[in-house]
Amino acid sequence: MKNMPLLQNKVKTYAGVLVGALDGKTESEAALIVERFNTLLKKRGDLKIAGRILQAFKKLWAQKDGKVALVVGTQKLTDESKNKIKVSLEKKGFVVKGKSDQAILGGIAVFIGDDFLIDGTIRNKIKRLWLEFNK
Repeated sequence: MKNMPLLQNKVKTYAGVLVGALDGKTESEAALIVERFNTLLKKRGDLKIAGRILQAFKKLWAQKDGKVALVVGTQKLTDESKNKIKVSLEKKGFVVKGKSDQAILGGIAVFIGDDFLIDGTIRNKIKRLWLEFNK
């Protein structure tokens, strides 16, 4: 589909406009804005991409106060380690969210927006060793 980049740009544009329109509004003001936004999508024939717009909106809304860094680690990660990671990322302007994953045997993975991943998990280290051995 050669129109995919255009569609993605349209989705991002709509989502960005909606974030800007809703930021700082009361609940009643926001309800009216969303209703008008829905009418706009209908008029422009873009209601079919409303789901994609909503997904992009959710990401942008979460990032409006700073880029989100999701830290995924083991449940055994100490509070001191969690705090060091959080402080370090917050100094760089990230909003830090954390979660535990039982599938991670050790270490952590850090997802920064959709763009970047730091994978310090034991699984990734073993994978890199395996690839190195099998060259």
